[in-house]
Amino acid sequence: MGKIRILQVIGGNEIGGAEEHVLALCKGLDKAKFDILLICLCEGPLHHVAEQQNVPVRTVNMRSPFDLSVIPKLKSIMQTERIDVVHTHGSRANLTARLAARWLGLPIITTVHSSLSEDYTRKTAAALALILDRITTPLTFTAITISDYLQTEVKRRGAKQIVTIYNGIDSARFRKIAPSSDIYSELGIDSTTPLVAAVGRLHPVKGLNFFLQAAAIVSSRHPKVKFLLAGSGPMAEELHRLTQSLGLERKVIFTGYYQEIERIMSVLDILCLPSLAEGMGLVLLEAMYYAKPVIASAVGGIPELVTHEANGLLVAPGDSLQLAAAINRLLDDKTLATNLGVKGQQTFTRFSLTNMLKQTAEVYEAASKTSKSHAKKRNA
Repeated sequence: MGKIRILQVIGGNEIGGAEEHVLALCKGLDKAKFDILLICLCEGPLHHVAEQQNVPVRTVNMRSPFDLSVIPKLKSIMQTERIDVVHTHGSRANLTARLAARWLGLPIITTVHSSLSEDYTRKTAAALALILDRITTPLTFTAITISDYLQTEVKRRGAKQIVTIYNGIDSARFRKIAPSSDIYSELGIDSTTPLVAAVGRLHPVKGLNFFLQAAAIVSSRHPKVKFLLAGSGPMAEELHRLTQSLGLERKVIFTGYYQEIERIMSVLDILCLPSLAEGMGLVLLEAMYYAKPVIASAVGGIPELVTHEANGLLVAPGDSLQLAAAINRLLDDKTLATNLGVKGQQTFTRFSLTNMLKQTAEVYEAASKTSKSHAKKRNA
């Protein structure tokens, strides 16, 4: 029996949880069973990172989120590469790669990483994306959700077969490093500076404006604390302006996209994820690996990962006062912060990369059997 040839398709114009998930699949799946090709639909950082990590990758550039002209190109790649299963991630891939795969009679797997209605800054674009997704979702063989929370939304869009596979973190890619003078110097702080961080896309759905508002409140009580935003995205300029208007220019550190996240994790004291919507929150697991206490919004799939006052703190989304109170609580109570970090590290072990890869491989194998069955009928 030959290898199963998988085509992974994603936008790739930024690096977030979905992109990290795809890279983990591309690198971690059993090479004796699977051949993987990654397609990026945007000129962006994912292509470069994939090349650095020796992942076979190509870019088929979409001129807009609704550019259908790439469908014939995707179809040609699927034929030339003798693809058995197509795995899509995100609205661009769901629209174009689903239609191309359907054209060829290939089984389609889709991983839903977030609530689609929250992925767009403009309501009209979100509404159009939802309409198009409802049209193409029934074409999927299996929809994978990264939390049980997302299953209800995907059912409404017409998915017939849905399975939850929690994101897994490859601990081997993280280095357990001690804080160094280099990282302190790079961030412009010293080893005595308390550091509260938010890591992820600079996108409205991440609630980072509330993080900055909370920072202003916390600073009045803890003037030595610094706040860090690590990530890139469409809100970068707006967040810089908000920082200035709040008088936080000397309190907030913007790093842009930061690939060596372990360097930041080694020096931060608290990790915040103040999202307004969230499929699961991969960065929370990363912080838990390093035994860092987490504060997160009680939205989406986050409560499936974080239990309030057991392995982290949960706050209401969009409430900067509550977020500030939670940050102050952990800064004031070092014992609580340490205990939550330890409990979080214990939680991390339940979300292994091995489990994620095994469950995803089973989905591929079931889909491949369908693909080969259809191929026999066409050739009969």
